[in-house]
Amino acid sequence: MYDASRHHRQSIRLPGFDYSSPGHYFITVCSLGRNPVLGSIRDGMAQPSAAGLMVTSWWHALPDKFRNVEPGEFVVMPDHFHGLIELTDGAGQAAPALSAVMQWFKTMTTNAHLRTGGGKLWQRGYFECIIRDAWHLHHVTRYIRQNPVRWIPTP
Repeated sequence: MYDASRHHRQSIRLPGFDYSSPGHYFITVCSLGRNPVLGSIRDGMAQPSAAGLMVTSWWHALPDKFRNVEPGEFVVMPDHFHGLIELTDGAGQAAPALSAVMQWFKTMTTNAHLRTGGGKLWQRGYFECIIRDAWHLHHVTRYIRQNPVRWIPTP
């Protein structure tokens, strides 16, 4: 039974920050139970499963849904997904909130996964990091690219 005094989630969001502000954001989404449903790692290379390929296709579809969203560098790991998203201000239209983009991405991928006989795909929520400058962007991009090489499966 839910008890508000014991069961509460603390937000990891930066207080007062506008998450529809133009800029780059690093996101991480974990599979439900950290199950390796998205693929495997072989010789330091990510090998996406059918579910991982489906996640990739929805990642590339973000600009079709959101005009001011540019998906950037990403990697599909066995039990999680890392990606860079750029929110832009253009054509007289403000960027959507990052939460709306992530809700849509997780909904579309989960629904596609369910249609193929899979179960619920993602853990609740997601992790995000605001990219502050070019140096930070460079290091996060390198982190994403090197993630498969550093892979240590969760027990």
